[in-house]
Amino acid sequence: MLKQSILVSIATLLSRIAGLVRDIFMASFFGASLLTDAFFLAFRIPNFLRRILAEGSFTQAFVPVLKETKLKYDQIQVQLLINQTFIWLSIITFSICVAGIFFSPVVVNLYAYGISGNSYQYDITVSMLRIMFPYLFCISITALFSSIANSYGHFFAAALNPLWLNISMILGMILSIYFEIPIYTLAWSVLIGGLLQLLFIGLEIKRIGLSVQIEKPRKHQGVIRILKLIIPTILATSVMQINLLINLQIASFLPNKSISWLSYADRLMSLPWALIAVAVSTVILPSLSSLKDSNDSNKGSVNDILIWAIELVFLFGIPASVGLFLLSDQIISTLFYYGEFTIYDIDNTSKALMAYTLGLPFLMLVKIFATGFFSQQNSLIVAKISIFSILCNIVSSLLLFSILQHVGLALSNSIAAFINSSLLFILLVQRGYIIISKELILRLTRIFISSLAMIATIMTISYLFDLSVFFGSESIWWERIVFLSGYIFIAAISYFLIMFSLGWKASKLKYKSSY
Repeated sequence: MLKQSILVSIATLLSRIAGLVRDIFMASFFGASLLTDAFFLAFRIPNFLRRILAEGSFTQAFVPVLKETKLKYDQIQVQLLINQTFIWLSIITFSICVAGIFFSPVVVNLYAYGISGNSYQYDITVSMLRIMFPYLFCISITALFSSIANSYGHFFAAALNPLWLNISMILGMILSIYFEIPIYTLAWSVLIGGLLQLLFIGLEIKRIGLSVQIEKPRKHQGVIRILKLIIPTILATSVMQINLLINLQIASFLPNKSISWLSYADRLMSLPWALIAVAVSTVILPSLSSLKDSNDSNKGSVNDILIWAIELVFLFGIPASVGLFLLSDQIISTLFYYGEFTIYDIDNTSKALMAYTLGLPFLMLVKIFATGFFSQQNSLIVAKISIFSILCNIVSSLLLFSILQHVGLALSNSIAAFINSSLLFILLVQRGYIIISKELILRLTRIFISSLAMIATIMTISYLFDLSVFFGSESIWWERIVFLSGYIFIAAISYFLIMFSLGWKASKLKYKSSY
């Protein structure tokens, strides 16, 4: 599984690098303004539905059912399940898109009522939402094809697929100078990107010898099981997105640019989350789904896989979180301090990133722990915990936003992630799916000690050198990149040197049947 995780991480890295380039272009072309607030809000709505109906709950419900069908029945039944899932998913998402386009003004008010006071911003948000709503249909079918490819052991193409959306948006921004309202090109490029994603994953499905046949929709037991799993899974898999949307609604009442600051920070926080947590959970889901029966032997195998995943998340997630927190100013200056993006934007985005980063390791663990429950087709527990964490996020957001403004909203997201991951972990331990051993404690302790060494290294460099010279307004873009790369390299070397000195071996990353 390590090889597959690495392949997924490489593909995700390429996509995320393109995403960073996209964000750099956006910061340079548009900065942080009421127009970028409008775009981020309009894009967040179909993106949120995508996470619920496509890459989130649907994938977690569909893969275990498909895996079980492959094990118990012949290829004819597998093909029938795929065909019926395709037609029903198409009907549902197409209907939602039509309703969304028609009721876009209502939808915008539901998600961010605070902008309704600015008619110009409100009208542009509604217009862009109508342009981007069909993206939901494209990406939902793309998620189905990606899930099929993953179930057959083809992970790379599905993980690489977001690259086409980012490329489309980058080209859209380059062409935006030729349009009267340049921000509209971003909305159209999202739709074009969705079509490109569907095209390329469709070609991958054909390449591996699979197909989807259009047939009359009918009652199918596999589809019914998927729907039963999806209902509780919607909340279970979408807690991160729901919390962000709650923050978005509250942020719409804050000063202009607040939504943009939170969105830029969220994009940076999502990079390590996708590279580590999403990549690992994508790979372990098919393996865990094959261990659905709750006998002692299978529970032991589930434990082995989850412990392997937890260690991998901590090994890379903790230092990534440390780096993002301590180097937030330097990272944002290097990536976004161009064109329309100001020092004021850097400061406020940096504060939001630091608040988000406090919860990053817990968000990663939520992804892993939830996958453990989904693989056993037990999503109801995760849904209940998700509802509780969402309520915690609402309470903490309302308490903190009046004091800390947009930073309080980011911090509330981290608090909810901590609560969510802690409760999921306790339940997995109680049910015997995770066994806390001395070896696990030793390995995690080694990671925390090495992270402390990394913190000391970063703080020492900050103390010895005046970083404003390297990352301030007088610095050149390539100088920022060189110095930030060197900064990160030295910090990473200090981390892994301590890891190796404490007895860690890279060979232990390879998954084994027991620990």
